[in-house]
Amino acid sequence: MHLDLGVTDLEAAHDEVMALGATLLQAAPDPDADELFQVHADPGGHPFCLCWYRRPA
Repeated sequence: MHLDLGVTDLEAAHDEVMALGATLLQAAPDPDADELFQVHADPGGHPFCLCWYRRPA
């Protein structure tokens, strides 16, 4: 089991979790995609995802 955290700004959320000691496990292949996720691990090694969804204009 892991957490999926919905974010509106991937870059800001990534910077924040990294500053708190997270490790990037799997970068999003296309950070500009409308729907995707990026996998991190907390300092204890537990995985979590930063997820986002952008509505088409």
